[in-house]
Amino acid sequence: MSQNGLRFTLDVDGLTQTATAVVSFTLYQNLSTPFLLTVDIASDRSGLTAVS
Repeated sequence: MSQNGLRFTLDVDGLTQTATAVVSFTLYQNLSTPFLLTVDIASDRSGLTAVS
């Protein structure tokens, strides 16, 4: 399957959809345990801070 043009997006409250771009992500899941999703994003906005 060709991945040309394949793009993932991330909606962030208070930001336009074009303010961030998904660089990579990893999803860990297993039976009977919570899942963990990590997302690396890029943005041209210098004032963004990570909150977990």
